[in-house]
Amino acid sequence: MQRVKYTVDFKKQVISEFLEIRKTEPELLLGQFAKRKYPDILPRLLYTWRKMYESEVGMQQNMSENEIKNKYGTEANSLSMQDKFRIILEISKLSTEEFGEYCRQKGLYASDIERWKYECENALNDDTSSKVTAEAFKNKNSEIKQLRQQIDSLKNTCKSQEREIERQNKTLAIYAAKVTSLKNFQLLFGDKEGG
Repeated sequence: MQRVKYTVDFKKQVISEFLEIRKTEPELLLGQFAKRKYPDILPRLLYTWRKMYESEVGMQQNMSENEIKNKYGTEANSLSMQDKFRIILEISKLSTEEFGEYCRQKGLYASDIERWKYECENALNDDTSSKVTAEAFKNKNSEIKQLRQQIDSLKNTCKSQEREIERQNKTLAIYAAKVTSLKNFQLLFGDKEGG
């Protein structure tokens, strides 16, 4: 079977078609789309293409981040901070009426967007979390090395304990077999000697 090389334009066209169809069928999964429209293309290829081109193609189609990610209503809260920030940038120049229309068209709640603004402002104002010094970075790296060494040491200890337990189990099994044999011997021959 010969491997087919697809062009970038073709890949973007396929993802564009998927995003366009998903506007009318939001429950449509990429695998279902692949079976329906492109049965000769492996679904895993389409998933890779989507990962690579979905944002770019969606922006070309004037879709918001929640539309691209197929997240509406309260599901949009699971978008990444970057995606939320992009939406905030999109709505920053809109009037109140345009903002309401935007929310209705995109399936978003105005209260969620207001909360996202607050979250973004707090993230930008939090200087302590964004400034990571080189010394702190080195300290974290040394901590990670120490933890890895501890993990390796614990793994070795665990392996040796498992070997010891296995050895003891074998010894115990041998002992149990000997005890059983001795009891059977006594049952067979013990009564004859006493009688």
